[in-house]
Amino acid sequence: METGAPLPEGSRDGRHGPISSRLLVRAKMATMDNTPPPTPDFGSPAPVLSETAKDPADITLGDAVVEVDDIEEELESDKEPPAVTVTAPDGNVYLSAVKLPFSTLITPASMYHIAGDKRLIPYHKTIPEWLAVKRLAAIGRHLGINDEYPELHDFCIYIDNSNYKCELRSLHLVAAKRGHATLYLDGCLKYPGSEEKFRVRRVPFNELSIGNYGLDSHAVSSKELWIRSCHNRSRNIYYQLADPAIEYGRFFIPFLWLANLAKHVVDYLKENSTARIGIEDFGPKFSNFLLKHHRRSDEFNAWFAQCRQASDFRSIIANYSEFLWKEAFGVMGEEAVNHPLWDQVIPGSLMHVLAQDPMKGQQFIIEAKILKNGEKRDIKIYKTTCTRFVYRLFKDLPFQHLLQDVQPCVEVRARRKQQLVKFFTFSGRKSPEISARTDNIPNGIAPGMLISTHPDVHSHWKMERSKGFVDDALWYGLVQRVDKSRRRIDVIWMYKPSDTMCAVMRYPYRNELFISNHCSCYEPKTRFDQVLGTHTVEWGGTPETEANFFVRQRYDISEKRWVNLQDNHLRCPHLTSASGSPGSSSSPCPYLPGDTVLAVQPEITPAHKERLEAFEVMTVSNDESSVMARWLPRRAESDPNGKDALPNELVYSDDICHISIRDIKHPCYVRFFPQDSPVLPPYDLKGTANYFFLRCGPAFENLASAPTSLKQGFDPSLPIRKLRGLDLFCGGGNLGRGLEEGGAVKNEWCNDFWGPAIHTYVANEPNNQVKPYLGSCDDLLYKAMMGEGASNIPAPGDVDQISGGSPCQGFSILTHNKTTVQQRKNQSMVASFCSFIDFYRPMYGVLENVPAIIQSEAHKDCDVFSQMVCAIVGMGYQCQMGFLDAWSFGAPQSRSRIFLIFARPDVKLPERPISSHSHPRYLAKNNTHDKLGKLSNGQSFARRDYDCLTAFKYVSAREATTDLPDIGDGKPGICTSHPDHRLSIGVTSLVQCQMEVIPFRPYGMNFSKMLDSNTMTAYQRSLFPEEGKSRVNKQSRGYGRVDPRKLFQTASTTCVPSDAFTGTWTHWEQPRPISIMEVKRAQGFRDTDVLIGHPSQQWKIVGNSVARQVAVAVGLSIREAFYGSNVAGMERDVTVLDSHLEVDVSEMGDEYSEEEEKATHVEEEDGPGNANMADYDGEGELGSFSVITDEHDHQETLKRQNVVVEIVSPPDPKRARVSK
Repeated sequence: METGAPLPEGSRDGRHGPISSRLLVRAKMATMDNTPPPTPDFGSPAPVLSETAKDPADITLGDAVVEVDDIEEELESDKEPPAVTVTAPDGNVYLSAVKLPFSTLITPASMYHIAGDKRLIPYHKTIPEWLAVKRLAAIGRHLGINDEYPELHDFCIYIDNSNYKCELRSLHLVAAKRGHATLYLDGCLKYPGSEEKFRVRRVPFNELSIGNYGLDSHAVSSKELWIRSCHNRSRNIYYQLADPAIEYGRFFIPFLWLANLAKHVVDYLKENSTARIGIEDFGPKFSNFLLKHHRRSDEFNAWFAQCRQASDFRSIIANYSEFLWKEAFGVMGEEAVNHPLWDQVIPGSLMHVLAQDPMKGQQFIIEAKILKNGEKRDIKIYKTTCTRFVYRLFKDLPFQHLLQDVQPCVEVRARRKQQLVKFFTFSGRKSPEISARTDNIPNGIAPGMLISTHPDVHSHWKMERSKGFVDDALWYGLVQRVDKSRRRIDVIWMYKPSDTMCAVMRYPYRNELFISNHCSCYEPKTRFDQVLGTHTVEWGGTPETEANFFVRQRYDISEKRWVNLQDNHLRCPHLTSASGSPGSSSSPCPYLPGDTVLAVQPEITPAHKERLEAFEVMTVSNDESSVMARWLPRRAESDPNGKDALPNELVYSDDICHISIRDIKHPCYVRFFPQDSPVLPPYDLKGTANYFFLRCGPAFENLASAPTSLKQGFDPSLPIRKLRGLDLFCGGGNLGRGLEEGGAVKNEWCNDFWGPAIHTYVANEPNNQVKPYLGSCDDLLYKAMMGEGASNIPAPGDVDQISGGSPCQGFSILTHNKTTVQQRKNQSMVASFCSFIDFYRPMYGVLENVPAIIQSEAHKDCDVFSQMVCAIVGMGYQCQMGFLDAWSFGAPQSRSRIFLIFARPDVKLPERPISSHSHPRYLAKNNTHDKLGKLSNGQSFARRDYDCLTAFKYVSAREATTDLPDIGDGKPGICTSHPDHRLSIGVTSLVQCQMEVIPFRPYGMNFSKMLDSNTMTAYQRSLFPEEGKSRVNKQSRGYGRVDPRKLFQTASTTCVPSDAFTGTWTHWEQPRPISIMEVKRAQGFRDTDVLIGHPSQQWKIVGNSVARQVAVAVGLSIREAFYGSNVAGMERDVTVLDSHLEVDVSEMGDEYSEEEEKATHVEEEDGPGNANMADYDGEGELGSFSVITDEHDHQETLKRQNVVVEIVSPPDPKRARVSK
């Protein structure tokens, strides 16, 4: 369509929908019949398939149309960019601008024939290269040219093999990428000043030379690029590049930018030959170097302006490291090797840099594996290192044969004991058998007693028995009130481990109960005649108690969380001291003037009734039922000049309104940043976890300082004491980095077994502060237990926080066979994580994995997640699970994950993060995984809340990537403004044709939907696999285009557009798969985050990661728990946590000897094992953190609460006591 041609209003392009300024125009070469389109002379189908389609509104596609209609209302705010048009006086609408690409050809134009003619396009007679060189030599002698090289005009560079038939390629791949040792060129050779030129075709070459190195030259032009063909290898004949062919311009122009970068990198390395230059030096240092030497050059400034992150070249250095290394070594020789840069970024040299020696004597098993070529190979699978405590808990699971019980060396035991006794002690004595008193029960029942009853047979509870337990089939309750006249009792119910998320898995102690927040106030009362007995209990005790039970934690039945036992947990909140009857007193207003909150206020924001708005509380009413608050509107919506503002930037307005306490949903955090200062994490994450910032006042004027009445969110720039973190299974670092951006964690150690991932982690670490361990986590734990001192192996007492996303392949629904030895090994990594927790006993911990780690009811007897909960809670940790969705915190991805968050009992347990972004409605209808697990009372472990109001709408795929440039088919492989905006896979000629067949409209089309629409021709169908393959069945998602109005699908480790399960990876309006930059946006990586490795490895690093936004939200919850508040000035002093408790351990025993171990081992009724694990070694494998307080003080506290509790004295006078 020509610019200026009339365009009837509402008209559409048949392939691309409404014509817009971003339209990718292609020639329409195909028809609706079965005749293949014109083909290049090499015989493969031309990758251009276009048809004149009806308006999408008229197309009947069955379910596809219904799906679009269902979400139309929700998606109306995410329309595609409008066409650039003008309306003429006659009423016609005209296109004012259409951006047309110079070419979209993938093969050289010289490969095509003129229709009906055997001549090539363009028409030039070609001659052999040797003849062209011979004739050029004659011309050179005639012109007296001896020192000049022939020029190559109208050239194309391409590759030709079975997968890529004559496809254009960028010159940076010459001899720098596997499969690109030899490329081919087409073009015209001529000498400057001569009119004679000779067209050559298919000239092989593998040498490229770049000139103008040195600080006295400012730039490299095409005249400083030379190619030597294979024919001229023994002669000093090079072809000087001049102007590329039209179709090759989109490949050559980006390469010319990269050639200039190569010149500057080599100059920088030569200028700093005595220094050791690494990837970290290519930030501001490198930029300042360039500006110092070249800022006066117009050519340089034009080049420099094309780099979006002009102060950070690390990503582009890493992405094209092999090309840069080839140039550096060619110019500098061995001098280039001295710089550590190449060991940091070149994929082939990663493993030897940080790799650790494996531990000696590690046990292993052999698995026979059949390779794709049919060859059989034995794979060595090493066993998983476990502490004894963890080993005994996990030894009944299917991967038991892969677990190895390891005990620390004597020196480490001593240090670990000194660390552990600060928080718990025990005598190693076994717990007594459970018994009940049945004599004269009714007359002796009083508040504070622990009673037992038979279960209610009419309830929905199921009596389940944990592994290794002989269950007494009783219910236990803490008496709260006795009605002697009616002979009824009110109780708080006590929960057994099997009543919680521990389910039927092995719990370490059979004499532990959890007090719950489940009372009988609004349930049928327990009658006197239903009481079977009373039992002794030690509150805050340990498994060694002589009482019948010990209780150290409270279990919240609604939140499914364990918290450390507090005195107020022993009293039902419904029973007021005044009336002694059920009731609830009105709660005081939790907000004070200056607090910032999110609330519903439709009077002020009628256009946004379904979202929360930010307010500053000004005053609280006398009855504390309402507040007067200042509305803080979004700048992007209220400031006419603020359309580019981040969605979480607010305006400090003068609008004051009245808000009911009921309409305030939860707090938010707002911080002021001056106009000339950068916005720091987490305030720069576009609203993740409800963190906002402001810069301007009511008239959108820049504020000089923060409003004095405003209680700001915490200042991330303040230097404070942080938790020292160990990041296990760290991958590229998205989980660890997100926790750090939460403000409380600084990861000092990290571990992963894959070189590209951990090198990516280190490349993004400022000042190389992290100590990486490249190798198996089994080796790391073993060496730590054996006391091998090294900077990257922390010792007990060094680690405050441990995080990790253990390998999910063993649980993922994408893994077809989870019973192989390799997948069992992946599953056993959960036991490894628990062993790290048991060995280091950090203050906080976070584990992430896929929802499928929680088994269905049919397989709950081998539930790894429940067994992990048994281990963590058994150690004495406070614990809770989070079923967190990436989209709920601003990631444009449908990724759901399980987070197990836990904390030592002497610190506060973090709260589950509150969603900041809405739940997509279309997921609410289609998602069958909104509930996980099943408790003994029939409830689920966790479920989604679809109806909660949030401050932001979920972020769609288009919204997350709208600023990225159009890279067409992505074949050039270089995007100067966004270095990671490139493909992770090679797109073969066949795959390119398949992608071209799938329509751009309606959104979200794939092969299956198109086949159902009956619009696919026989020729188009022939491009895809035959029937019967999973990729083309009716349920397949293969060959699918992303719906830009929705979320990206869950990022996996590979980009396979044809995959039946994860094949929705084709761009919605460009003929290519999703780029690495786009999947980085989906996962919440920052644009500046460096990725190390080949493109496919970079995608794997991103796909294996935790969504950054979720990690930040969890990190902020940890910060609030650790510091007491995320409001500036309200944080508590955490340096007191560094002071150690004085504990007398002089008479504490050492480890059990082998004989003592045998003597205390208990055989269970249902097989070997240890039902009462209180006889574990004195090194602390037992896992109780409870501090024994003074018995008299504890009794007095309970008496003041009107609760009478039978407390058993400590059985051993040598028990350690805390001295202040």
